[in-house]
Amino acid sequence: MKTALFSIVIIICAGFASCQKDENMNNNFDVDINKYNAQLKSDYNSALYNHNLLTSGNIGNNASGYRTLFHKNDSLFSGHFYDFCIDMIQNSGMMSGINGMMGTNYGMMSGNGGMMGGNMMNGSIMGSNVDMNRMKSYMDSLHNSNRIVLNSDYFKTDSLMFYQMNLCKMMIAQTDSVTAIFNRMQLLRKNHSQQH
Repeated sequence: MKTALFSIVIIICAGFASCQKDENMNNNFDVDINKYNAQLKSDYNSALYNHNLLTSGNIGNNASGYRTLFHKNDSLFSGHFYDFCIDMIQNSGMMSGINGMMGTNYGMMSGNGGMMGGNMMNGSIMGSNVDMNRMKSYMDSLHNSNRIVLNSDYFKTDSLMFYQMNLCKMMIAQTDSVTAIFNRMQLLRKNHSQQH
């Protein structure tokens, strides 16, 4: 069931493969990157602590407890990363605003200067709200998919969210620190799955 679920998600993902950076993209973020840095770093450090305890060999009969704590922090990291992605989609200026990639006046998909906008499509059919809602719906599907499987695979979930954010050029210079923490967490998840 898990494999089938992610196959469906990957098919959904293909629908967004046309995301490309527009020269008029508005890079003025209205996102508190530092807040997410702090959350993700805290989640990562807690998961790392419990992972290290599990691999230390000095935990006696407490292994299941430390595994539970690791997965709790793994889940928190994924939840905070999802929140970050949604916040970026809504507030990064990529999909809305005057110069957003899918925005109102000069966006790629709508508005006066848009590739599919202006008089051709009245600037509303493929407007920013529609495209932003599609992106949010995709992220919601990824995030919520872990609630219907017994053993959630946050590595895959976050990988797909991260891939989508990269595809739409949202993981750029201002988010380097988030990217670094994400990469560390993915490595920790790999090591944890190999050892436990």
